[in-house]
Amino acid sequence: MELQTLAVDHFALHQRWFALEVGDQRYALDLGSVRTVFYQPLSEPSGEENRAPNLSSVFLNVRSVIVHEGAPVFLLSPSQVFSCNELPLDPEVHNLANVAATELPWVVILQGDSLSSVGVRVGRASGPFRLTEESITGGTADGSPTISQGGQRWLAVRSRARFMDGLYGDAT
Repeated sequence: MELQTLAVDHFALHQRWFALEVGDQRYALDLGSVRTVFYQPLSEPSGEENRAPNLSSVFLNVRSVIVHEGAPVFLLSPSQVFSCNELPLDPEVHNLANVAATELPWVVILQGDSLSSVGVRVGRASGPFRLTEESITGGTADGSPTISQGGQRWLAVRSRARFMDGLYGDAT
């Protein structure tokens, strides 16, 4: 019961939440952290096997860069942009290695304080929904808080305060 009381205080019942699915992982994120959501499916690559990789993206550990409303959006993995219990998500558990980019047609751009933005590709996005006391289901084996919504459990995550800290290269 102590965990549930802590979770209620921590999540503030008046907040609206947004549900995201990336492969087998399900995340619930405070709607106030979301700037924009849009549908942008990727088509299958057509005979570009010999194309050179984008070395700047590989160097910075950025999955891809898109332009939305005239500004760059750096698409990162969930382990780079989300945290749980004030710690970044474990990349070994929350990476996208087994998920093809074509299975992630939605782009979620997170709130930020600069012209360029950070976002993540997801397979499904739904919400918003209000958190109720019945929605808080406790936590996972490692103590991470979960929310029950729509008959499924969602890991409650937050946007990481400093996205650039998780990138390689010259981040200042």
